[in-house]
This record gives sequence, C-alpha cells and structure tokens, in this order.
Amino acid sequence: MLQPCEGPLCYTETAQIQAYLDLPSTRALLGVDPSIGNFSSCSSTVGYAFQSHLDKWAQPTQHYVSNLLDRGIRVLIYAGTYDWQCNWVANRLWVEKLQWAGQTGFGGSHSGNQSWRGWEVDGKTVGEVKERDGLTFATILGAGHMMSGLFEVHLYLRTNNFFDRLYVPHDKPAEALAMVSRWLAGQEL
Repeated sequence: MLQPCEGPLCYTETAQIQAYLDLPSTRALLGVDPSIGNFSSCSSTVGYAFQSHLDKWAQPTQHYVSNLLDRGIRVLIYAGTYDWQCNWVANRLWVEKLQWAGQTGFGGSHSGNQSWRGWEVDGKTVGEVKERDGLTFATILGAGHMMSGLFEVHLYLRTNNFFDRLYVPHDKPAEALAMVSRWLAGQEL
C-alpha cells in the first residue's frame, strides 16, 4: 500500500537534509562559495535556468560515463523501481546501449552478453543487477527516489568521521547500505 505524501517533495526528512547541507562545515567540505544562498531541495529558479539553457540535454552524460569506464574508473548506476523521476526502465535501456570498451560483453540480451540476475540481502531478492568490466547497474525493488544516501557515504569516505551521523536512506535502508558497501568493497552484489 502506498503511503500518503508528507513534507516537501513527499519526504519528511527534507528539512533535516537542508539543515545539514546548510552547515558551514558541510558547505566548506563541498567547496560551496559562502556568498551563495542556502540550499534548496527544489528551486523553480534553478529548474527554469536548466530548462531555458537546455543544460539537461546540451552535454549528454553518457559520454562522461563511457570515458570514465574506458579509463578504468568503476561506475555504479542504480535506481529504485518506484522512482518516477529517474525511472529504472529508462536507466536500464540507457545502460544497455552505453558505448564503451566493455559494451560487447555488457549490453543488450544477445548471446555472449552479461545477463541480468537478482541480487539478495539476507537471503531475499531485493532487485536486479548486471555487472561487468567496472560497470554495475542495480535496481532496488520498491524503492523510490531517495533510496540511497550516496552523498552521505561520499562524505563519510572523504572525512572518515561522519558514520555516526550518516543519513539512513528513506525507502530501503538495508538494501541501499548493502549495495553501496558491496560496490565500494569491489564485491559482486
């Protein structure tokens, strides 16, 4: 059963996220210019600027991802199956068609390509994954847009002292933690 929408952007945690991102220490860690205003989880001004300049489409991100993979940088792309903003079907199709050195063994459903498989947490299938040559794409069943706190994990890695204050992912905390932990450790999901 779907839960009713609560709080800004349908997440009650939005105020806590904004307060954390507005901390002077967080802003300094991220390199945010102190003269810039406070963090906003949803800004009509920013959204309009992106739309009016076509920034969203001007620089296709697949080229960046392809170049990272071709340089040996591991990439994790993930989506919750209930995420309507970054839907998993479109992301899966995008990843399947991504042009990079490992595409031959990763993409599509042709013979010789890596297969999609379920991945588990505590013996329960929690999503689908495909992994090969540094590229991992994973879904988490029943997770929405805020299924994973990668920003907070990144802060933990950079500062090594935020673990006790780490934001717990909203929809699927155990699954998100398992996914990120295994990927960072270089383990299969």
